[in-house]
Amino acid sequence: IFGMCNNFAYSVMLGAAQDILKRNSESNTPDANSTEHCVSLLKYMIPFGTVYFMQYFIKQGLIELVVFDCAHGFHTTPSSQYRWYQVFYHIGVFLSRSSINLVKLNFVCISLLAVVQTATTIVVFFTAIYAYIPHFAIICSIMFFVGIVGGANYANTFYHIHRKVDPTIREFALSTVTFADTIGILAAAVAAIPVHNWICAMKWNTVS
Repeated sequence: IFGMCNNFAYSVMLGAAQDILKRNSESNTPDANSTEHCVSLLKYMIPFGTVYFMQYFIKQGLIELVVFDCAHGFHTTPSSQYRWYQVFYHIGVFLSRSSINLVKLNFVCISLLAVVQTATTIVVFFTAIYAYIPHFAIICSIMFFVGIVGGANYANTFYHIHRKVDPTIREFALSTVTFADTIGILAAAVAAIPVHNWICAMKWNTVS
């Protein structure tokens, strides 16, 4: 239900963007070609969607498999550890999204955040399989970093669009690029299911 409400809001925004493009078309402006605009926005959408895919792949398919015993987990239970992972992740998101007035990234740095988030996902992926990270606190730090990267990518992408994109298509650009995170989150949810099951089966086979 929440997902449907969220997508409905995106649909409303896109409908408004299409109305803007229609008005541009009626006035014979050169900014009426939505296909060309979408292609030009791929430079924002691909890094944006990649960051969201990676961070939600971690959250939905990997991080719950990273569990520590009492000696290495501050005497917390596995369910409590998972909750703390989420807390540190959202603290990172909050801080980075709130710091756009302090730290502004250029387009190259925004794109590199996708590479950084991918590298972090690889680290967590192999941690879920081989459990080579020795302590719960390190994973909390990694989740905090995942939130920092995701929030920084979100805030700086839309700030960059607001500042750099032609004002005549700015509303269209903002509403269109927003779909990249939805696609990334959906793809992460779909990919997380078989990967999660595969890792669990691998561990079971190792034990047996």
